[in-house]
Amino acid sequence: MPEYQMTLTNRQSIVRDTMAFWFDANGARYEFRAGQHADFVSGSESDNSRTFSLARSPLDKDSIMIAIRMRKTAFKSELKTAALGTKFIVSRPRGSFTLHRDITRPAVFLAGGIGISPIRSILRSAIQEHLTHKLYLFYSNRKADDAAFIDSRGHVHCCPGPSVSCVS
Repeated sequence: MPEYQMTLTNRQSIVRDTMAFWFDANGARYEFRAGQHADFVSGSESDNSRTFSLARSPLDKDSIMIAIRMRKTAFKSELKTAALGTKFIVSRPRGSFTLHRDITRPAVFLAGGIGISPIRSILRSAIQEHLTHKLYLFYSNRKADDAAFIDSRGHVHCCPGPSVSCVS
């Protein structure tokens, strides 16, 4: 299975107990479809890996991004404290949770918590590609303050415009 060495370039708290992490593919062509996921391995310990959904659009060529709820696990603690410039091994992208190609059928997404990550990738990609699908997002969290990628008006950060209907 192809692996890519990627560099941690940025991290940011996006809502309570949730952080986003950006990785540079160091010149490699890391191609994926919106909605896919990959394994991330820290350092040289192949047993210290986790699978995360890719939260950026494939058209955002400058880096890839993951967003995760921060729980007390060894991997997440290491990721949170790793120096920018730290290398991670990332698997090839996998998964079939992608937008269907039939523009006559609406796409309805149900998300809770950080499960919004792959959907954010799909919505952002659909808007960037000017796809004409009707897209509906139903998104729930225990508290409004825990809603990642949603602004105070209930709009998904990546998705301006009328093609996405968000119900939170």
